[in-house]
Amino acid sequence: MPRRSNGTAFPTGGDEQVSERTISRIRWYLYVLEDYAARGIPVITSREISEKVGVKSGLVRKDLCQFGGFGRPSVGYNVAYLQKKVREIMRISEPKMIAWIGADHFACDPERAQKFARRNCTITAVFDSRPEWIGKQVGGFIVQSTEEIEKAARKLEFRAAVITTSGDDTAEIVQRLAAAGVKAIVNLSPRAVVAPPGVALRNIDVAGELLMLCFFAGCGK
Repeated sequence: MPRRSNGTAFPTGGDEQVSERTISRIRWYLYVLEDYAARGIPVITSREISEKVGVKSGLVRKDLCQFGGFGRPSVGYNVAYLQKKVREIMRISEPKMIAWIGADHFACDPERAQKFARRNCTITAVFDSRPEWIGKQVGGFIVQSTEEIEKAARKLEFRAAVITTSGDDTAEIVQRLAAAGVKAIVNLSPRAVVAPPGVALRNIDVAGELLMLCFFAGCGK
């Protein structure tokens, strides 16, 4: 399954670049920090983070050091401070406008918009290419045709999108989103696509991951 990700590098805010693998790990660090904060634990060590995430503690320190020195040797990290800094690294502090393509999947989880809002991400529009969905109200949104993506983007200024359609027109939808100025796309459809230059795209194949589980579950028989 092709994924436009492994070789991608992103700016840290200075002249250095950080790999997408690093960003992928850091998001898991944030989940650990949120858990510690919710339980009122004020300090966390790199070893504790590593045990929760499943990586070496040295890698945790290396990842965080790419963005600055947040901890104290032999003491650890202040949970509240590190959580704030990691949110800044992940750019969660900046509001993100998101388009959702695939009305049926959106309808299956009426609280989806609230879940996104907790990460400072606002779903601003829902689209679908199937006539039976266009014009229906789903989760507080009137479903628009995917042909209206560019027009809607000019008004709503969304720069990220999630695709959950069946996959037959995924490539066309990606092109429409790119033309509308969308810079980041998560593709959950069953068809992998390649995004135009300048657009970060992740193809996430849930069914394929299940196949991998089936393989590993059968190992050792």
